[in-house]
Amino acid sequence: MKNDLNEDITPNEIKFYKTTEAYGEFSNFAKYPVFLKSKLWPTNEHYFQAQKFAGTELEETIRFAPTAFVATKLGRSKGTPIRDDWNNCKDNIMRKVVFAKFTQHECIGRMLINTGSVQIIEHTKNDFYWGDGENGEGLNMLGKILIEMRDLIRGLNLL
Repeated sequence: MKNDLNEDITPNEIKFYKTTEAYGEFSNFAKYPVFLKSKLWPTNEHYFQAQKFAGTELEETIRFAPTAFVATKLGRSKGTPIRDDWNNCKDNIMRKVVFAKFTQHECIGRMLINTGSVQIIEHTKNDFYWGDGENGEGLNMLGKILIEMRDLIRGLNLL
C-alpha cells in the first residue's frame, strides 16, 4: 500500500470477515477443504461445528452440509445437546482446523505468513468470542489463533 507521498506503508492490522472481501481466505467459511480425522471436510466451519457432536450421527450430517452457513445452523441447533467438554476444548479444535487449513493449502499458508507481524482481526458484530464484536470489545479468538498459527507455521518452516 502507498500513501500520498508514494511511500510504502504497512497496515498494523488486517480485518476480515466476508469471504468475498480482502483476506476472506482467513474466514472459516472460505472454501478450502481440510483433511482431518481421516475425512475431507468442505470448510473449517464444517469441521468446527461438527466437533460439537463428535462421534454422533450429527457429526456426519454437518460434514455433508451443502454450505458452511448450513453447517453453522446445524451446529447451533437447540434441539441436540453439544458435548459436555465443548467450552474446554473448542479453542484447541479451532487451532487444529486452522493449522490444517493453512498447511494443507500452500497458497493461503503463504498469505498468512506474509502478514508479517500485524494484528489479524475477525471484524464482525455477530460474534464477541471469535470476532471483535465490530466495536473492538470482542475477544477476537479466531484472529488470535490465526496469529498463533502464523507464528507456529513460520517457526516450523513448513512453507
